[in-house]
Amino acid sequence: MDAYTKISFTVFLSTKSQIGHSYTQSWKELASYIAKHKVYEQKELAPLIQLSTAKIVEKRALAGGGSITRSQRGFEALEAVTAIGLDIDQGMTIDSARDVLKSLGLAYVLYTTFSHTSEKQKFRIVLPLSRPIGKNEADLYDAIWLTLNKHFDGKLDASCCDMARLFYIASKSPQSTSAFSEVNLSGNWIEVEKFESVAKEIMLEREAARQRRADIRRTFGEAGPSDIQLFNNSVDICEILDFYGYVRCSDDRYLSPQSQSGSPGVTIADNVCFIRHDNDVLMNRVAAHADALGWEMPRQGTRFGFTPVAPFDFILHLECNGSFTDAIRLIKTKVTQWNL
Repeated sequence: MDAYTKISFTVFLSTKSQIGHSYTQSWKELASYIAKHKVYEQKELAPLIQLSTAKIVEKRALAGGGSITRSQRGFEALEAVTAIGLDIDQGMTIDSARDVLKSLGLAYVLYTTFSHTSEKQKFRIVLPLSRPIGKNEADLYDAIWLTLNKHFDGKLDASCCDMARLFYIASKSPQSTSAFSEVNLSGNWIEVEKFESVAKEIMLEREAARQRRADIRRTFGEAGPSDIQLFNNSVDICEILDFYGYVRCSDDRYLSPQSQSGSPGVTIADNVCFIRHDNDVLMNRVAAHADALGWEMPRQGTRFGFTPVAPFDFILHLECNGSFTDAIRLIKTKVTQWNL
């Protein structure tokens, strides 16, 4: 794969745009488009790019030749990710990030974001993938992101790792004097197949985490099923997500009430959910609680997206401020008739 290999993406003119224009261009053309800083009074005025193919809602031929293709926004419309975007807002300089990229031998686009200054460096990296990753391959996408995060010493912004994430193209204010961008067209594209074994480990880790959580809960209650188990068995995770203001985006994806990206970072499976949003109130309390109890950290190095959250956790942390005694007392009268 080289600078002239085609890659697909979708451009949205603003944060309010629900329909975008889809393009298939060379890596060189895409890199040139997103890396050239344009001047805006506010970053919200800049176009956004989704590094993926998406559901087409209109394809119209032009009188002079060619055509216009328009696609929907969001995870539900997502078909496959064609490149991966990484945000670094703190803890690493541009020079250090460039050293990592060069050591990995990767093709890349690196550009400073709107709020970047020389003193507080904030920048984005875009890396092309050797093949598109379908939205049903979330574990594979996570494997790539988590591996890259290790290379960048854990400095990648976890709130920007959703498959359907929208990124602003390079933009700067009229007063900016430190905008910077760099394009390397000759490096290697990320070889997706090399991460399949890591993706399998992630799937097994999530299953093991669910089992560990079930084992911990068995310590509560008396002989037979505990009140916590009864509650978790009797309350549908989708109903409790709805009750607490999470927005359903597809059969197994929800959007956190505290989401700033607009991308659904909550995945459901086996009546638990995995919350990726780093600003989600519940997940932050779950993570802090797990740290306080000394629970083993997932091998991926983060609890976000890998520690299962069950219906009882909503009551424990959102209703009872982490008190098991209060939470169990509350669900004892609600375990079979919890009214959602």
